[in-house]
Amino acid sequence: MGRRKDYPFHKSSVDLGTNLVANLIATPFALLSSSTSSIGNYNCGNTECKEPTLSDKEHKYGIDAQLLGSLSCDKYKHLKDIYHSQVIASSEITDNLYVKQKKLSRLYNIIKFIGFIPHIKRTVENKIKILNNSIELLREKSFEPSIATDKDSNQTNKLGKTQLSGYSFVFGEFKYFVKYDQRLFGELKANPFFKMGVAPIVSLNCEYLQLHLMDSYLIIMTQKDFSIIDYSNISCSYSPEIISEDRLKSTEGLKVILKTWEHTCRDGSPDLRYKYNDRRYLVEYGKLMINICDVFSVSILFNGYDFGDKVYRTLTKN
Repeated sequence: MGRRKDYPFHKSSVDLGTNLVANLIATPFALLSSSTSSIGNYNCGNTECKEPTLSDKEHKYGIDAQLLGSLSCDKYKHLKDIYHSQVIASSEITDNLYVKQKKLSRLYNIIKFIGFIPHIKRTVENKIKILNNSIELLREKSFEPSIATDKDSNQTNKLGKTQLSGYSFVFGEFKYFVKYDQRLFGELKANPFFKMGVAPIVSLNCEYLQLHLMDSYLIIMTQKDFSIIDYSNISCSYSPEIISEDRLKSTEGLKVILKTWEHTCRDGSPDLRYKYNDRRYLVEYGKLMINICDVFSVSILFNGYDFGDKVYRTLTKN
């Protein structure tokens, strides 16, 4: 009796094994492909959405970064030109440093693999020494670009030693954004988006916008650009503003005028018929309205009325 043609395995078994191996090989690549395609995406309910870009987030609050970057007064445009020239010079140094460090790495590899040849070793070591000296000189020349505020600024701290209290930015229609809590809260210790030659009198920062008050002008910064604006091109007002707040985690530092509930009885006590009955507070803020060059407006709410008043007086040079 002769052997079967597909001995020692049935053809169906061979096909099964082939498909199994192929699937095992393909699966990791399929997983990698699916995970790669989802980078930067997140789920919005049952649909997949892209992570909002910086421009998307700025647009949400009515911040036109391109517009704000073009508002510099002619009087201070030279400071912007100086900054841009510093950026070019600093980039050239950084690029040159990168090239030399890459070359240095290649020379060390030569020593590693064929440094046992005396002549090659001596030649390459001399080149390494010269290159290291050149790199050190470049590092000494490297610098971080900064706005040359020290050239035109004569700082006088009119705010004294008063500590900056809490504050928040409101963009667009004030009532609408306050009502729906669409405002950005201040960052007391945020680093400036762009380095400055001298420290400002005071800085008002949020995630997407910064206002730095100098002695005679305002520096407004987005994460991508900045403008320098003379106080004469800024109009502002300051007044008390009482706002109904709910879901506050803390009332520390706030001037609370009245505590109440979303649903109340006539005597002011909470109405127990409602399972969900949030605590509400009437809070008095200092509201600073700033209009810049008649093209951009922002409101800032200060927890401490007196400090906001000092900021207002700095802007109006009173």
